[in-house]
Amino acid sequence: MADRLDLLYEALSTIQSPAELGQLLEDWLTPHEQDELVLRLDIARRLDRGQTYEVIQAETGASSTTVSRVRRCLYRGAGGYRLVLDRMTAPS
Repeated sequence: MADRLDLLYEALSTIQSPAELGQLLEDWLTPHEQDELVLRLDIARRLDRGQTYEVIQAETGASSTTVSRVRRCLYRGAGGYRLVLDRMTAPS
């Protein structure tokens, strides 16, 4: 399985622009899967800004389980959400 993950990581590391990533994700993921990724990133951003579970659930329609899972990954995960959120908000 590690070799297969390395293949995935290598493929993703070749991406050079948001447009290229969009092309790849459109080929790889169903529209529903894309929506789920967008939802999780939105939840992470909202949690990082201090929004409560209740507000996030009401405004996004996400389940408490999804919000909880994203929170756990954001604060105790591998650091991927933190990396991306910090880079998205860093001044250009």
